[in-house]
Amino acid sequence: MTRSALRMSPGKLLRGSLMIVSALACVVLILCYTMRPDNFTALTVFPIWIWPAPGLFLLGLAWFRSSGTVYKVCMAAVGLLWLAYILVFTEELHSLARSLLPEQSPPGPALRIVSLNSELGLGGASDLKRHMPDIVLLQESPSPTAVAKMAYEVFGAEAGVATGLDTAILARGTVIPAPLPLVSRRYFTEARVKLTTGIEIGIISLHLQTPPVRVDLWSPGAWTQLRAHRARQRRQMQVISDRIAAMPANMPIIVGGDFNAPQGDAIFELLKPLLRDAFREAGRGWGNTHKNELPVLRIDQVWITDQFGAAEVRAYQTEQSDHRLVVCDLWLR
Repeated sequence: MTRSALRMSPGKLLRGSLMIVSALACVVLILCYTMRPDNFTALTVFPIWIWPAPGLFLLGLAWFRSSGTVYKVCMAAVGLLWLAYILVFTEELHSLARSLLPEQSPPGPALRIVSLNSELGLGGASDLKRHMPDIVLLQESPSPTAVAKMAYEVFGAEAGVATGLDTAILARGTVIPAPLPLVSRRYFTEARVKLTTGIEIGIISLHLQTPPVRVDLWSPGAWTQLRAHRARQRRQMQVISDRIAAMPANMPIIVGGDFNAPQGDAIFELLKPLLRDAFREAGRGWGNTHKNELPVLRIDQVWITDQFGAAEVRAYQTEQSDHRLVVCDLWLR
């Protein structure tokens, strides 16, 4: 080996190492976002689409002053791996593409659900009335008196209301609250709703525990704290899942609200035996809901049973809340 070749070896070694690190990072992220393990919650609470930037940056450094056909083929393969990651896992691309397709009218009786974290009622009736809902799922709801007033503004004399300690259900029809333990009423409200159209539905409006904000991924404490938070949310979701399972088997069910968890999180596995995410089926446009001005996560969601078809789901900016509201158009099959 010549002295010139020896002088080049450290650079080649560095570029090769950067390429391998980029490839391994992509594989680890694919596994994490596919399996959502609790020990990696600190990674998966972030939007899926932020990670290609550092991965491709490393790949770009590896490409700089590179030479050799085999080496460039390997680089291209790693680039294609990142591209596949983006196309497969980035939900926002799917919903934006779906918004280019022609809109379809519901083939059955239409039903509009609106879910809103009202930030203690600040973004209340004005945001709701604009979208003409049949049922409203409210989180961070104000006092029962204020909720009743809001329901009357939206639905008039036909309004029905069920309130919890932090959530509420409003509807155009009769709302029969389900009795719940005090600890459950702190994060969800359950009711049976009979609309003026005669449709009867089981409804849950929920607001799961708010996660800690940790971006210091170099700290073991961040990983421990977010893993513990996932466990607490899973316990809350298990209670809700048990309530869903106890509802009549033939009853249509809608569960929605502020899950305080990103789309695809592991806690949603507890809903999947009976329900499905309406946005995954019919979401259009930019579906993220938090925060209102620059939403990067879809923590506000609506889940439905098979008795419903989803025609369209969109997120809309609100006037005062720090969340966008979710408008979900359904039909009964």
